[in-house]
Amino acid sequence: MERAAEDAFRVAPLIFETEKRLISAAGRPNS
Repeated sequence: MERAAEDAFRVAPLIFETEKRLISAAGRPNS
């Protein structure tokens, strides 16, 4: 259980950065 939590915390920032790049690449509607 602890191992899974550590992996989740390690991967979450990577997913966040990827989504941020995808949103930037797609172009924000309000900019």
